[in-house]
Amino acid sequence: MLAVLGLVLARSRRRAGALLAVAVGVAAAAAVVLAAGPLTLVARDAAMGRALAKTSPSERALRLTVQRAGAREGGTGVLSSLEISVRAGFPGAGARAVRFSGRAVGRTSVVLAGVDGLASHLRLSGGRLPARCDARVCEVVALNGRVEPTVRLDGARLRVVGRGRLDGVPLGPLPPPPGRQDAGATFLIASGVEPLLALAALDGLPRTFGWTRVVDTGAVHPWNTARVLDGFAEVQDTFAGTVDGAQVTLPSVPIVAEARRGHAAAAFALIVAALAATILLAFAAFAAAEQHDDVAAELRRLRAMGARRRHRAALVLGEAAMPALVGVLVGAAIAVAVTALAANLALDVPGPSPADASATGGAPGGGTEGSSGGAPGGEVGG
Repeated sequence: MLAVLGLVLARSRRRAGALLAVAVGVAAAAAVVLAAGPLTLVARDAAMGRALAKTSPSERALRLTVQRAGAREGGTGVLSSLEISVRAGFPGAGARAVRFSGRAVGRTSVVLAGVDGLASHLRLSGGRLPARCDARVCEVVALNGRVEPTVRLDGARLRVVGRGRLDGVPLGPLPPPPGRQDAGATFLIASGVEPLLALAALDGLPRTFGWTRVVDTGAVHPWNTARVLDGFAEVQDTFAGTVDGAQVTLPSVPIVAEARRGHAAAAFALIVAALAATILLAFAAFAAAEQHDDVAAELRRLRAMGARRRHRAALVLGEAAMPALVGVLVGAAIAVAVTALAANLALDVPGPSPADASATGGAPGGGTEGSSGGAPGGEVGG
């Protein structure tokens, strides 16, 4: 048998050019087949990252809202018990906010809200940030509309100390789009949730508490999309039917849409790779067939010398395996190199803006404290 293997090596050296053509065809086919899956996955991951980075934080937010009728059902003590449930069932939740139902003040509908960490979500266009909020006066920022410097809301004295624009993280898009609740109202925002709850004048107002978590674009990949969506559903299941007035808004729309596009692109890429591999293998088979007469002559010589069947079979298999093995190894090396290069290039793609990164951060489950948003139409309602 060793003599046959030596013969295979000797014939390979003599027919190096022909075998090289076969090996090149096999290598190309192997590289296409082996690289198709990883390259498609890298491309899908980069596409998903870019698509999610283009969405606003509010579109990538997982939001929990809890409605309460008044201070008795939604005072400071109730909020403390809700916080325990939120910490247990909604890890990474942040951007706590409260929004009271709108009330008519003169001819204007006014909606009062409070946001923890207001400075990180508000861009002032005039005045200053609110600071004081007690029984005598509560400072607020007006987001829109014309409002008097001092507003009386159900007995609470509100002093407007600035104007600005609130991002869509703590309360969703404000003012709401036309056709939505309180679309024409004037929004006044105080700094903090608990100072507003301490105002006895507001005890009779229905209120909605909100906690949100923005999904980090770098935490969602094609290979963990199902796990991310299952995590969202787990939060929904945790609060459904266990906390009165609780509602969870899922940010699954952009994630699911991009995952579906990725699956379709992957299927098409695999079809193209299979066709390319078939053509390359056909070339390799043609190149090998050109040597059929030479191999047949060698088999006749071995038969004349009394070689057994297993020796002749070893010759045929050895001559076929030599270029195939070299081709597969070279193709695998090419596939690994190309995939590594593509992955490095994908990592160089610019990610979300610093402001977006500060909103999403890296809290467990893809969000951070102090960050939030809501899927379209998922603003904290009163």
